[in-house]
Amino acid sequence: MTTLIADLITYLKTRELSGVLESISSEDMPNDHSIKIALEILRWLKLEANRKKSQPYEIRDGYDWGQTLKSFVVNNEGFRELFKVVGRKLTYNDELSLDSRKLIQQLAFEASKNS
Repeated sequence: MTTLIADLITYLKTRELSGVLESISSEDMPNDHSIKIALEILRWLKLEANRKKSQPYEIRDGYDWGQTLKSFVVNNEGFRELFKVVGRKLTYNDELSLDSRKLIQQLAFEASKNS
């Protein structure tokens, strides 16, 4: 469950796809999309760590990477395990427990302090 988040953190540090992200080809996710998606997910989780009430991440229209993100949440098990897309909003998978949400938020928060 924390694997995807750890892989996103590693990717931002090394620019190498590893773990859950290894199955992603450059055709599926161009490099500029992968960097933006990793940054945005981790930023959102970091903000979530400090919120009293969860707020979905709004995927703005007009950005190609937003469509790529939507596609990955639907088609990639690692993303789908943690997240879902409802309309233009990224939020947590309904099956993800509150403790698991807090854990991935904490991982993103700690990574932001160490970068």
